[in-house]
Amino acid sequence: MLKHQFALPPLSILIFLTSACLVAGVERPGVCPYMTGLSNVESEWLNYQGRWFMQLRSFEDGFRCQRTDYIIGTNSEHTVQTFEIRNRDDVIHVTTGTVTFGQDGQVQIQYSGRDPFIFKVLSVDYSKYLITYFCQNLPSRRYNEYVWIHTRERVLTQDVETAYTLAINAIGLSRSDLQCTSHVNCQGYLVPTVQNYTQRKC
Repeated sequence: MLKHQFALPPLSILIFLTSACLVAGVERPGVCPYMTGLSNVESEWLNYQGRWFMQLRSFEDGFRCQRTDYIIGTNSEHTVQTFEIRNRDDVIHVTTGTVTFGQDGQVQIQYSGRDPFIFKVLSVDYSKYLITYFCQNLPSRRYNEYVWIHTRERVLTQDVETAYTLAINAIGLSRSDLQCTSHVNCQGYLVPTVQNYTQRKC
């Protein structure tokens, strides 16, 4: 039986966001590369609103059934809410934060009691996919790279997969480093629950 815990877990999301306490991403030699973010994120925010499902990420964080809802507020006070189920005990985590914007496609999510979570929007098709990115320099000229891919639909279709794969290639990221997010056994996740759902390989 799934249990509810309304807390501030390591967050997966992106939308988009993922963790407010980041687990290790893909470690590489050198320093963080400069990634060009979309310049119109704030002005286009109305198009980002609604529900996004995490499909791929560059690390394993022990959660499944991850989704993010972006809610447009008044006076540019926007809200994000994430939902995810922890694999080891089936506890549901729901987390809410506020959204602000920086330059070069930067988005900041502020969760109560946490340091801000910051990422860049690299590519988006408002009806299909969203690609976000974060990089953290480490000692000895190494860095951790984080990539998240969200889609509008929980069930991944070939059309959407092709679209975000082309975008990944155009940006210069490696899809081989990305791991699938499971959307199986998501009771309490969608109403009505999809029966006999089998996740296609992503």
